[in-house]
Amino acid sequence: MNFLLISHGPMAEAAVISAEMIMGKQENVRTLSVTYDTTLESMEKAISEVYEYFGSHDLMIFCDILGGTPSNASLRFKARKPSVEVVTGFNLPVLIEAFMAKNLPAPELLEIVKIAYSKGQTILETPPAVETTETMDL
Repeated sequence: MNFLLISHGPMAEAAVISAEMIMGKQENVRTLSVTYDTTLESMEKAISEVYEYFGSHDLMIFCDILGGTPSNASLRFKARKPSVEVVTGFNLPVLIEAFMAKNLPAPELLEIVKIAYSKGQTILETPPAVETTETMDL
C-alpha cells in the first residue's frame, strides 16, 4: 500500500517525520498541504499526480479532518478511482500501525486503522493524591 497524507498546513509532513523517527524512512509515503491559495480543483490535481507517481498502485489517503479541502478533494478523486481508500482524522498511532501493515490487503489494513483509532485515544486522569502518614526529618 502507498500512502498520501494531506493536511491544512504542514501537519502531514510533520506527522510523517515523527513516524519516521520511530520506524525509519518510509519510501511509500507522500504528503500534500493545503495553503491559503489551494482550491478544491488544485488539490484534486495534486492527488492525481501522487497517484500517478505511485504508478496507479494501491493508495490510501489520510486527511486531517472530515469536510475540509483535503477530504473533499480526496472523495472527488475516489469517485473516479474507487480502489483508493480515504481515511480522515489521522494521528501518529494510526500512521505507525498503517505503515507497519502496509503489505496487507486494503480491507485488512482498514480494519487495523479502525482498531488503532479506538486504542489510540485515551483521556488520562490525574490520580488521586496519595495520603501518607510518614513525616520527613529535616
